[in-house]
Amino acid sequence: MTDKKPLQIGRKPTQPRLIKTLQQISTRDPLPEEIIFQHSILCQVCLPRRDPKDARTWEMKNGDTTLSVQAGYLPTEGGKSVPIGLPYGVTARLLFMGFVTEIVRQKDDYLKTGNRIIDLEKNMTAFIKRIGLPVTSHYIKNVKSQILRLARSQWSFFLPVAANRGIIRDIKLFEGLELWYPKDPEQGSLWATKAVPTKEFVEFCINHAVPMDERAIRNLTDSSLALDLYYWLTQRLCRIGDKQGEFVSWNALFKVYGESYKSKDDFYKEFRKALNKVKAVYPKSATRVSEGSCTFQKGRLEGNTLKGYWLEYTPPPIPHASNYKPLNFERKTTPAKLKNIEIKQTKKGTKTVKAIKIVPMTEGEFLNLSPVDQAATLDGHTIKPEQRRSTAMVGKAAKLAAGFVPNFTEAEQAKLTPDELRRLHELITR
Repeated sequence: MTDKKPLQIGRKPTQPRLIKTLQQISTRDPLPEEIIFQHSILCQVCLPRRDPKDARTWEMKNGDTTLSVQAGYLPTEGGKSVPIGLPYGVTARLLFMGFVTEIVRQKDDYLKTGNRIIDLEKNMTAFIKRIGLPVTSHYIKNVKSQILRLARSQWSFFLPVAANRGIIRDIKLFEGLELWYPKDPEQGSLWATKAVPTKEFVEFCINHAVPMDERAIRNLTDSSLALDLYYWLTQRLCRIGDKQGEFVSWNALFKVYGESYKSKDDFYKEFRKALNKVKAVYPKSATRVSEGSCTFQKGRLEGNTLKGYWLEYTPPPIPHASNYKPLNFERKTTPAKLKNIEIKQTKKGTKTVKAIKIVPMTEGEFLNLSPVDQAATLDGHTIKPEQRRSTAMVGKAAKLAAGFVPNFTEAEQAKLTPDELRRLHELITR
């Protein structure tokens, strides 16, 4: 069961509208003005889905990397600073995308003159209209609030660089804001009219911006989760180098995107609905993201079977620039090979994939095995989870080899080798 749903921002896409978008995206490339950008940070981690209320810090982990967003303070006319909350929801995601887009579009001017000023009143209002969001007093108030929350927040990254070493990098998005204080309460709340992004943030965006199709985004503005999945797949699928694909478990997906769901079952349901929307506006991915299962096998040591999604290489909606530098937070995968691949077509036209993924066993993992499991591995036998031996089982097997008759349980007897069973029988009947 989820908490009360956050305010729906954009129009909920109808089936005819999705079909029309699919036809447009499939039949023509986007116009230059229809190419917008998101930073690769928000393609791998996400902001809160709903208002965190009094929380001052938002922390998100993906792989070995941690992103922390610290809420800021806002100076007032009276000289006091008041705390403002963390950015959240659809609006914050789209505004961040709007900032990144304006920075990338003004890149040439910045490189020539160093100018970093963004006219929020002009550019953000145009972006909101273009993306299909409501230009109402209620929503504009939300936009103003989210702009201030983003502008005053501090972003920190912990990036591992070695086994026992990491670095912390702090980035502030803006170094200057031009604020308008309305004298008449009916004129609304405090409004930032111009902003100056920091030099570091500008260069961060220019180097790590991911191009996206505005036509697709227009159909996803009713769901934070759908936006997050579109961001993720846009930058992830094109980086899959393994021809056999990569597997992402439900547990891994829940850790990144399940923050506001009280149960995994509700998350699974909402995730599938959001993913179907994304596939409709990213048609190249429709058959390249498949639900299924994966059994991980370290060398000859077979592990548990996990459920999740198989990802296959897919060209991005918009080709990346030649100087694009992917900022990869996700855990690096070990080279592997697949076996026993089973692909089934469902009645709905999708497919499910089941396979065993074999990755090399490290020396340390091999040394931690029992002698019998080591011997079985070296002999080329695959050891299933139910065949693994506990410490107690290893001790009993050693006693058996020394000529004693341990009290094996029925489950332990099932794990004995033929030679051990023969030895046990001889000792019992002797």
